Amino acid sequence: MSASPQPAPLQRRIRQQMRDEVAQAALRLFIEDGYDETTVDQICTAAGISRRSFFRYFSTKESVVVSLIAGHAEDGAATFAEQATGTDIWTALRRSLDPFQEWVDTDPTQARALMRLIETTPALLAAYLVKLDDFGRRFAGTITARVDPTAELHLVANVIASAAMGALVESGRCWSDSDDRKPLSHFLDVSFDALRATVPAGALTF
Repeated sequence: MSASPQPAPLQRRIRQQMRDEVAQAALRLFIEDGYDETTVDQICTAAGISRRSFFRYFSTKESVVVSLIAGHAEDGAATFAEQATGTDIWTALRRSLDPFQEWVDTDPTQARALMRLIETTPALLAAYLVKLDDFGRRFAGTITARVDPTAELHLVANVIASAAMGALVESGRCWSDSDDRKPLSHFLDVSFDALRATVPAGALTF
């Protein structure tokens, strides 16, 4: 039996809770007043913190929004690495998006507003895509390490991981722009079915 995971140190949990509270306060202002129109001072007032405290938690306004997604991406990277031996790569990559999908499902209205904010704000979109590229490279590294650590496979792994991140971006766009009630999972499933049909990866398994 594996040991139970140890709880995070109290200081780290308090810091993360404060980051989450500041990010939520900022998101409300961004949605209500606009990203460019919202100042750091306004975020500080809404969150009840000083400018010095704000910059202790976040380096820029963009990093506030990215932080709302990054935690779910971290969970996704862990989910991907934990996939059982014999799982095909597309299935493993699709499952890695479950933590993000579950977060969206808890509050679709806020998540849709966040995605629309990112898509309509160039600075946020750039930061979002950079973060996804970082995670794509991590996924590629996991694929290479678990399947075959060769330079040629690493290239293929990067292509596959990039395609998966592209599927997430386009699924999110389609979902946030859609007026029907289909969940994000529907669009993700359609995207990954298309990837499987176009680039079969059944032979590439963990």
